[in-house]
Amino acid sequence: MSFILYLLFGFLELLSIFALMTKAFRFPFLEYIKETMLVAVIATALSYFIRVYFGFFQGLDTIAQLILYILFFRYFMKIKYWRALIVSLTYIGYVVLVLVVYGLYVSTGLIEEEVLNAPNSLSAYFIQFTSSSVAFLIAFLIYRLNLGFSFISVPPHDFLIKNKIKKHDIILLTAILMTAIVIFIGLFLLLNDKAIASIPILLVLYIILIYIAYRRDLTL
Repeated sequence: MSFILYLLFGFLELLSIFALMTKAFRFPFLEYIKETMLVAVIATALSYFIRVYFGFFQGLDTIAQLILYILFFRYFMKIKYWRALIVSLTYIGYVVLVLVVYGLYVSTGLIEEEVLNAPNSLSAYFIQFTSSSVAFLIAFLIYRLNLGFSFISVPPHDFLIKNKIKKHDIILLTAILMTAIVIFIGLFLLLNDKAIASIPILLVLYIILIYIAYRRDLTL
């Protein structure tokens, strides 16, 4: 039963992540729904074996999912690798969202801090469902308000045309990777020392990252 619940909520979460990633860059979502559902099932099953069955560190699950996202955008949506990497790292934003939801629920006493070490608990599913719902809402608002970044062209890309990586892209990618490292460190602290105070810092860092991406968009 726990496996079925994990797959159900994990599948919903993966769909919301893909919706958030595609709409953040004004990509089509429903046109690739079959491919998205396939990758969502694979990623959810892989996550279960990494986090629950084998009990590995959650960061390993995050890295595995990022690899799947990059492969999805590269081979299903036909996006060039380094751009697929930038789009896939929108996942960091979802991680920050989950941590914010977690912090709010812990601060109000709705759940216990130990829920991060119990990925197949009802409290974990509660956080997962809330985060997924918010992610779907954000993706919908981005779509309805015609927001999102446009410095990466709508797929599929023409691989015969070679584009050089520009200075702004390098700055953005560096900022994303640095933010990812800090977030992983914060996640590690949360899992081990319960340092909830790190959540506001991670939120501020991601806001700065969005600002950098916004400035990149203005250079077009």
